[in-house]
Amino acid sequence: MLGQASRILIALLVGYSYFEMKTNLPGTAADSSSAIAVRVLLGIQFLGSILFFAIPYFPPEMIHFGWRRLSDYTPKQLERIMPLVRDMAGLMGLLFGLFFTARIHLQLGQANSTQPREVAQQISGLMPWMTGGLIVGETLIVLYYVSRFDAEAKKSSEPYHIPDEPGF
Repeated sequence: MLGQASRILIALLVGYSYFEMKTNLPGTAADSSSAIAVRVLLGIQFLGSILFFAIPYFPPEMIHFGWRRLSDYTPKQLERIMPLVRDMAGLMGLLFGLFFTARIHLQLGQANSTQPREVAQQISGLMPWMTGGLIVGETLIVLYYVSRFDAEAKKSSEPYHIPDEPGF
């Protein structure tokens, strides 16, 4: 449920960014460097959103978190983990989409400004905070969900079985 809701919100953010760009770029500013940057940011947001939509459909061997891979889990465990992967990818995509929507909004403000250099200085002062928030947020989402993966993998409908060891 969370994964589906966040996917809808991701699509709405891409649509919002697109329509904000279409309505807020006057003809005179359409060829400025800020306008070109807005188009590039929209392209990155669109491609990144597609990636976050597609992550749950990748084979488990392709999804890893540095120290953990989805292929480390058994097929039964993967059945329980995949809904969590969809939720995680949705939340990560939502945070990614919010970041790029804010970037596009700021760049459009610069493109429409009568003093673009002053606005650029304000944006450059804000960018480390926004980028840091994105990195910290994405990291926290991954750490939270990897711990949930492990907890879900430990749940078992089968009774625990101690393998026979030779010599005993």
